[in-house]
Amino acid sequence: MTGAICGLIGVYIVLRNMSYIGHGLSHSVFGGAVVSYVMNWNFYLGAGLWGFMSALLINAVAKRKKIGADAVIGIVTTASFAVGVVLISRVRRFTRNFEAALFGNILGVTTEDLVVIAGVSVLSALVIFVLYKQLLFTTFDPEVAKVYGVPSEWVETAFALVLAATIVVSMQVLGVMLMVAAIVIPAATARLLTHSFHRLVFASVGIGVLCGVGGMYFSFHTNAASGATIVLFASAVFAAALAYDSIRRAVVRPVPASVVPAVGHEHSHQHGDILHQHEHPSLRDTEHSHHPTAESPNAAPGVAAVPEGNGTRHVRVIVDGMTCSYCVRAVERAIGRLEGVTAVRVDLPSRTADVSLEGPAATPERIRQAIRLAGYRAVEGA
Repeated sequence: MTGAICGLIGVYIVLRNMSYIGHGLSHSVFGGAVVSYVMNWNFYLGAGLWGFMSALLINAVAKRKKIGADAVIGIVTTASFAVGVVLISRVRRFTRNFEAALFGNILGVTTEDLVVIAGVSVLSALVIFVLYKQLLFTTFDPEVAKVYGVPSEWVETAFALVLAATIVVSMQVLGVMLMVAAIVIPAATARLLTHSFHRLVFASVGIGVLCGVGGMYFSFHTNAASGATIVLFASAVFAAALAYDSIRRAVVRPVPASVVPAVGHEHSHQHGDILHQHEHPSLRDTEHSHHPTAESPNAAPGVAAVPEGNGTRHVRVIVDGMTCSYCVRAVERAIGRLEGVTAVRVDLPSRTADVSLEGPAATPERIRQAIRLAGYRAVEGA
């Protein structure tokens, strides 16, 4: 159960480049665990509330822009961890073994712990399911999500609560020091194997379960620490996936652009009041020819060319199908790789691309082809 829930949460952690906050919150939760024991509070309630408040504090301070998010994470989480260490050194009458909280102890897991882990797993999966589209939107395009009315702050708050709860219930099994590996490795491994977000989620959960079960069996037969063995097993799975991805890249060679099959990128957008996700069909935008051809320099549909006396031409293209900043970057990359393109600026609201060209190799026809290969099209009316 711990492997499954860590794998599920890890997808959003990895895609948001938040691995550091997962590591930091695990340290912060340790401080909350010690405080809850000293104050005679419920362990899960005290540690979870402490971790949740730490996540909210990090988000609040990081929004001021004067201090980077990584610095804020380092300050808040290490301070929380230090609180726990100081209390342990001052209050020398602990009956609870906090070494297990640091490094994990599978033998210390009780029936109550299993019930709590199961409850948090179900609750976290339910939150992810209900907020699936909103989380997806804020993960890939947080700026545009706010424009379309997604309550990003509430979504971030709910995710912080789920993350804190996951860390608290997993402490006994994996330990604070190894927690981030259990969250990050399954999702990172799945990311090497698929480009589809749906498959990424299920693959990460499956790999998390595999690593949990496999690591426990190795831990039993080698008489080694359970948390560390689970992490080492997960690292071995990641190494195998990395080797497979490297071999696949070496074996599968690029094919001509004319026969490249359609692939897609996934993102969310809104029609009216309905927010949904879809796959945007695209072709590889890395297979452009960079050599001059005898293509006609006449403007293609959707392309308007304005010549200048110094040999530089300015072309404006209306691009159909752009819905987010990902699309903008894809079109900019596709056009910018063409030989003879000296500048390109893509504007999402007006759906236009302004391109500066020099030399005979850069033609409007090539621009249209590059846009098509990126998965979009130049439309009439430029």
